[in-house]
Amino acid sequence: MFGTFSEQLKKSAAPLNSLMALNAKTLETLSGYQTSLFTGLLDDSTTYLKTLSDASDINHMLAAQSECAESMRDRLATTTKDTYHTLNQLRDETTEVVRTSLNQAATSAQKQVKETVKSAQSVSSAASNTASKAASGATKSATATTKRTTQTAVKAADTSTSETAKATTTAAKSASTASSGDATTTGTKKPASRAKRTAAKKSGTTKSS
Repeated sequence: MFGTFSEQLKKSAAPLNSLMALNAKTLETLSGYQTSLFTGLLDDSTTYLKTLSDASDINHMLAAQSECAESMRDRLATTTKDTYHTLNQLRDETTEVVRTSLNQAATSAQKQVKETVKSAQSVSSAASNTASKAASGATKSATATTKRTTQTAVKAADTSTSETAKATTTAAKSASTASSGDATTTGTKKPASRAKRTAAKKSGTTKSS
């Protein structure tokens, strides 16, 4: 993150650095022109004064004055022309730097937009995959839960049926045992009635005697 920020800061500061370098170079060049101009003007003035001091008549003085003025005019014209050319060159170079900077900024913005869109698509795809996996997991979990519930219900039904069958069998056995016991009791009581009848008969016989 810090490396990316540093790189972006360097790229954004590059046009400013270029403009500062161009301005410094232009100022240096213009300063050289002005220095040459003033130096030349001083030389022309010195030469003019020397010529005036050596002149013997007015014609020589006028010729020296004309020569000095022409030299100054040439120096001013040359300096003005060079200055104008330098300023035009600065304008062209500044325009080129600004145009290049804007193109680079537009290209960087387009690249950033593409990367952002790509990242958003990746996030969307990952979210979709995650949602699909979650839905699949939920479906599997629900299926497994339903299966376990069904198996539990079947086992419970089987257990209940088995216990009911056992209870029915036990009840049937108990009823059968009870019926057998009643029949046995009834068969045993009949001989006792016969014994009573026999005893009664004996008692009657005795009374008759």
